[in-house]
Amino acid sequence: MFTARSTSWLLVALCLIASPLAIGSESFAIYLTRHAEKAGSQDDPDLTHCGEQRARYLAQWLQQQQPQVVTIYSTAYRRTQATATPSAELLQLVVQGYDPRQLASFAEQLRASGESALIVGHSNTTPQLAQLLSGTSTSAIEHDEFDRLYKVEFAGEQIEMQQLKLDFDCKTTDR
Repeated sequence: MFTARSTSWLLVALCLIASPLAIGSESFAIYLTRHAEKAGSQDDPDLTHCGEQRARYLAQWLQQQQPQVVTIYSTAYRRTQATATPSAELLQLVVQGYDPRQLASFAEQLRASGESALIVGHSNTTPQLAQLLSGTSTSAIEHDEFDRLYKVEFAGEQIEMQQLKLDFDCKTTDR
């Protein structure tokens, strides 16, 4: 026979088991994108004015997503750092570096962290990293394609990858 006290403990246990926090504790998402539009073809160019606008748009878009991004990674190039920085500022995070030549170990690190993250990379490495994370093959990103975003969701043992297209339209001409 249950007493009022044992019933209370049972209710508390059931609430903890069914709470969104308990359910979501194993769920996280990794967003992957290439840098925004770059200015010129030199070794380490900055972003164009349109690229800067796209980076700000990405930050605002990310702020609305669930699960919320808690870590941001970028390669050391100016164009990737400039793409990641508006998101880091808006979400009050620090951009962390990663080595695009070590994608397999980086993918394992991301999986093991269990944290939602934004990864800003390049047209040749972003699809490769998305494939390493999800086990799903991806197509190449074209040289002039800047609106593709991968979302790899992890829920326990289940992994789902979505290929998204950010609905951004540059409002001004580049300088």
